[in-house]
Amino acid sequence: MLGATLKGCVSRHTDMSDSVVEQEIESPSVEFSLVCGVAPLKTMVSTIRQLSDDCIFTFTEDGVSASVVDSSHACLLFSHIPSANITDIQLEDEVQIAINLEALEGALKLGSKSDTVKLNLAHEGGALALDIGGLKKTIRLLDLSIVTNPPTPKIDLEFSSQVTSADFKKSVDAVKTVSECAKLHYDGNALTMTADSNMETVEAPLTMEAVHAGSEEATHTLLSTTFLTKMVKVLGESLTVSFGDKKPIKLQTNTDTLHFEWFLAPRITEN
Repeated sequence: MLGATLKGCVSRHTDMSDSVVEQEIESPSVEFSLVCGVAPLKTMVSTIRQLSDDCIFTFTEDGVSASVVDSSHACLLFSHIPSANITDIQLEDEVQIAINLEALEGALKLGSKSDTVKLNLAHEGGALALDIGGLKKTIRLLDLSIVTNPPTPKIDLEFSSQVTSADFKKSVDAVKTVSECAKLHYDGNALTMTADSNMETVEAPLTMEAVHAGSEEATHTLLSTTFLTKMVKVLGESLTVSFGDKKPIKLQTNTDTLHFEWFLAPRITEN
């Protein structure tokens, strides 16, 4: 169960509601600089915020990444902006910062989709400095020791297939109107998402574009439609769906500028 896998991976978070400070930014004193489009970073932050109030961002030559888990340890998200979508990055080694996401998203909203943002570390590494078209802000950083990167789960999942994102999102939109719990089912031939309540039932077929791994036996898992709704808000044209019998679901998708990996623990019922 994913919840058990993730339990204890994230420590208590702190509230930094007053962490945005408008002021002139001093010359950065730490070896780090990044320039990228506002749009992908804003999308990354807003997607992460669905699960957590703060997180650790990791900057390397490969790009920017972050991993968060919700407070119930049921849903985990790994997100990544590849270096190909970053204008410039200067660092001597891996750099990690812990930051309040509301403060960061508020700063990024000051820029338009076509703007770029430059990030530096300021105040001896205790703050993140942002420059968006000449508009400058600093955000006080959190202590890395109180915000932890949850590890990406390593789970053997029997079934994996590529499906169109529009098809999967339509299925989630259908099942969430009927129940808080949806069933994802592969019978060895067809993939469907279903939900039922005392008053209604819905069955949504999913067209498989490519099956990467398939079980010869029927495989199903029960999932929260509340979390599924969060998971389909930002998708590329297609996504890879992986799951096993009463095991978590894993969704992988690439937009033009971002990579997302979602993990959602199964719902456990008495039946």
